[in-house]
Amino acid sequence: GAVTSKYKPADVTNWEGLLFPDTYQFEEGATAQLILQTMASKMDDVLDDLGYDKAESLQGRSAYQLITIASLIEKETGAPPEERGMISRVISNRLDEDETLGIDASVLYGLGRSSGELTRSDLDTETPYNTRLVKGLPPTPISLVGEASLAAAISPAEGEWRYYVLTSNDPPTHFFTDSYDEFLDARDDARD
Repeated sequence: GAVTSKYKPADVTNWEGLLFPDTYQFEEGATAQLILQTMASKMDDVLDDLGYDKAESLQGRSAYQLITIASLIEKETGAPPEERGMISRVISNRLDEDETLGIDASVLYGLGRSSGELTRSDLDTETPYNTRLVKGLPPTPISLVGEASLAAAISPAEGEWRYYVLTSNDPPTHFFTDSYDEFLDARDDARD
């Protein structure tokens, strides 16, 4: 309770996603409380500047839900900057349709891993972060979140997309579609 943020719900104990990733300079001997409060206050300032204090009226979701969406964007996004807004739109569209999100980065987080291939056993493991099995958002953000992902979460690109597939690793880029059949074709092509 010594570190505070106006965007941290009272029932949340996890600070994931609520500390702004940046370069900070502190005097030698700075306390952990001072360091964490500085990071939390910076995040509050960034969120205020982006309009998160009006999240409900702008997006129909709480600021904390949008921070969670931004963390998913942060972990899923590719190199082209416009993909952040497109991934944000996919997440919003799927939430609006009450579909599972199917975001592998969240599944990995629930397994206590940050990367790696997912096995069938991993995908079948029941955790609150398994967005292949559980509808809706994970209970908390899954990563630190940069300003670009926060901006994309509160202001997603316009589009009907509901699916995306990583099609290139260098640079990381995705194929976006609203067609499940096109998604399956792109997924199969990416695996080959």
